[in-house]
Amino acid sequence: MDISLNVQIAFEAICFSKKLKKPENMRITVKAHCDKHQKRKDGKSTLYLKVTIDRRVRLISLSKHISFENWDDVTKRIKNLKAEPMAKAINRFLTEEERKLEQIVLEIQSQDGLVTFEKLKKFYSGNSNEYFENYVEEIIELDRNRLKEVTIKNFRWRFTKVYKYHPNLKLKHITKDWLERFRNHLIEDLKLKPNTVHGDLAAIRKFVRRAYKEKLIKHYPFEDFEFSRQEVDKEYLTMDELDKLHAYYDSKKFLDIWKKDKRGKSYHIGKKYQDLTQQFLIACYTGLRLSDVRKLRYGHIHENMIIMKMQKGRLTKEKTIRIPLRGRQLSVLDLEGKTKNADMVYGGFVRNNS
Repeated sequence: MDISLNVQIAFEAICFSKKLKKPENMRITVKAHCDKHQKRKDGKSTLYLKVTIDRRVRLISLSKHISFENWDDVTKRIKNLKAEPMAKAINRFLTEEERKLEQIVLEIQSQDGLVTFEKLKKFYSGNSNEYFENYVEEIIELDRNRLKEVTIKNFRWRFTKVYKYHPNLKLKHITKDWLERFRNHLIEDLKLKPNTVHGDLAAIRKFVRRAYKEKLIKHYPFEDFEFSRQEVDKEYLTMDELDKLHAYYDSKKFLDIWKKDKRGKSYHIGKKYQDLTQQFLIACYTGLRLSDVRKLRYGHIHENMIIMKMQKGRLTKEKTIRIPLRGRQLSVLDLEGKTKNADMVYGGFVRNNS
């Protein structure tokens, strides 16, 4: 009797005795899943791939986290795209990971037919960090306690351009030629300024260098790929211009500005300009960066002096600064009647640096 026929008969006997299904009759599904019961300290829920094999379920963590209220349990995707940072990119990532695991299922079935959770996890985890996006998220998760949230957001914002340009980018795809093509894309297609391009490439280099040190890639593509920051002539306000801006802020003329839409409805947009001018003047008079202006509270002000802990890059790089306050600074901060428990020193939301 043919050996393969013997194996088939033996396998069917085992299936019958243990009431198991044949591999080709197994029902296997792969869906994205968000667990509302397991939350981190920041209140966010973890995203998983939910694998079901004949009603038995296992979860594979994707190392991504969202607010559960933004999750649609019917479509298995983020529903509130505006409320969740990187929502579109994460939804795209979920689709790609589902397809990747489904492909692994097909490959296992084509080899020996029997799909188990152990095999799926082994094959999936074994090649997950070869993808640039997966590797980035893995490193961010490892370094989360040492990185500022704004630094993490900056990496993710820059890498959205990478993921759109090259979906499912693998670390090994990042060669000197790929970097040249990507730089051309940033300059010619996206019309980005030289220093923005430099920042995007520097962010990629940071993670590629780490992958090279961890021997995930054989060659370091930045070794013979050069890019540099462009020196620009910075413009400065003259004292006369600063005087005029401060006087306009004091006059509160911005508050008289209204705007009508196409339907004739009026919107009070002057408040936004007044708030922005206040924030800008605070930055001018104190030398605080945008990120520090965002954090500034009345609780940081003690006896006409700003005392703040400054952080740049990693959380371990921290120092305390003291900025004395005098006439003009005090007039913008408006300290009269304020207590240490009061909220922000400026009127409205601190917008982006544009």
